Amino acid sequence: LAERSSAVLTASRSLHPHITDAEAAYFKDLQRYESTCNKWDEKVTQLKKDATSSCDAMSAGAIQNGEVRCLVDLPTEKIDVCHKMLRGEAQLLKQLEQKVKESSDVVEKISKSMSRGETADTARLCLVGDKEN
Repeated sequence: LAERSSAVLTASRSLHPHITDAEAAYFKDLQRYESTCNKWDEKVTQLKKDATSSCDAMSAGAIQNGEVRCLVDLPTEKIDVCHKMLRGEAQLLKQLEQKVKESSDVVEKISKSMSRGETADTARLCLVGDKEN
């Protein structure tokens, strides 16, 4: 029985996995990376939340309503400059919207002329005549 127990103990020791120093260092690195990633995960979640609230603050009409809140600590005069720039961009967008509307009206007129069987030259002449009136 003693010999048999000794043989089983020897066999179990040989089956027990042994890791090298390099493997042990690798597993420690993995544990360190995992803890670092867990910390970063919290930061990423917070950044997503901040970005969402920032996007919500910049919703349509937020500037005119005064609902815009700055997430960066800026002096009041710099915030005012940012608001003026945003208002200027809004005016430019309105002007561009008007130009697009005018262009689509012209395209619609040409399309109607072409659908009536008029030639492209005739459609252009109609448009030129409309501009002169």
